[in-house]
Amino acid sequence: MKMIQTFYLDPSNNITKTSMGWKLPFYNVISWTLSCLQLHKYYDNILLHTNTSSAKFFNDILQLPYKNIYTSHDDFIMCHHDLWALPKIYTYLLQKGPFLHLDGDVIIFKPFSDSFLNKNLMAQNIEEATEYYTSTQNDLIKHFSYFPISVENDFNKKIPIRAINAGIIGGKDVEFIHQFSKTAFEYVKRNIMHLNKINTERFNVFFEQHLFLTMAKEKNKKISYLFNEKINDNEYQKIGNIHEVPCHQNYIHLLGHFKRDEKTCLSMTLKLQELYPDYFCKIIRYFHDNHLNHPYSKLLHETKNFFFKK
Repeated sequence: MKMIQTFYLDPSNNITKTSMGWKLPFYNVISWTLSCLQLHKYYDNILLHTNTSSAKFFNDILQLPYKNIYTSHDDFIMCHHDLWALPKIYTYLLQKGPFLHLDGDVIIFKPFSDSFLNKNLMAQNIEEATEYYTSTQNDLIKHFSYFPISVENDFNKKIPIRAINAGIIGGKDVEFIHQFSKTAFEYVKRNIMHLNKINTERFNVFFEQHLFLTMAKEKNKKISYLFNEKINDNEYQKIGNIHEVPCHQNYIHLLGHFKRDEKTCLSMTLKLQELYPDYFCKIIRYFHDNHLNHPYSKLLHETKNFFFKK
């Protein structure tokens, strides 16, 4: 099965100067590097979908071991800068065979089981809605003029909604995934004029994670989960404990608040330094030589470039 990832950044921006939710852009680069290298440790067929400007950084600067880097997103147009899930869904549409998509903040420390990878539909876990979902749901109901039928039916129920977590997502049922992806784009397109009335960033989990689950239920499709326990959307804790790998944790997803936690970011950086010192030094050198902000700048100055030789 193909392991795929998506990185999209507007060509006018720069990965080394754009944090993309992280405390520093430096940590975003560290995360992508560690995610790719750990994935490559267990799988050979890993692919990246991106655009030309980002491809050059991943291939020429970082030299990450992707089997192929596709510049498939050169013609992709972001209709709104906060809709970060759309480039991923565009990648799903491009797939012609079974795949597992992993976000760049997912880091694995053991392979997935063969039985899991053989499923028709896969995702990380089920999320139970709390205020994060319900407040946005109320705004969507108030302002949007179109909902896919599965979403509308789910909103009409009296119980709190559920969604999947798409840190990983995929499966063998590519036909369904294509149907879902096309519906997601339609969901966005037909409400584009209303996005200024809602928290647009929070809409991502609805047109990806909530829609995927409701469409699967509507079509009687079974989703297999890496973790079977249901997690409240605002209560992810152990999944970000990278300091516990590999003894107590073997799957890390640094979603949301973990990206802004300095201790977590430094633990991730130290893990890259421990496991892949050459890549760690390569990143430090690039940030240092290009006068980019990183947490080791003061230390490098005081130790006269102890980390690497000129």
